[in-house]
Amino acid sequence: ALPAGYVRLDQDILSPLAGKKQLYTYQTLDFWEQIKTPGMSLRCSGLYLSQFRHTSPHLLASGDGKKSAAIIGDVYIHPSAKVHPTAKIGPNVSISANARIGAGARLINCIILDDAEIM
Repeated sequence: ALPAGYVRLDQDILSPLAGKKQLYTYQTLDFWEQIKTPGMSLRCSGLYLSQFRHTSPHLLASGDGKKSAAIIGDVYIHPSAKVHPTAKIGPNVSISANARIGAGARLINCIILDDAEIM
């Protein structure tokens, strides 16, 4: 038995729409990935960060570990986030608005949400 309120995308939504001819497709050459688990969101974030390297490199952070945090690989840091210069960030890290990353923090393959503080 499924939990109350549980919805199965393919069986509960897509199949009924297809049967009523109310389901349409959209073809794209961009990548697409299902996010079925929390871990998949990390994989997708890494894919987007990798894509930014080619399409929007100005969105990716850089740093040498001296005046700013050491940045390794693809990393996005929101302009309002505060990252201590002794932090080591990356690869595949996305830091959201108003997040605070403390001294000596080491972040790898993660998504830091708005207003989070890492010590």
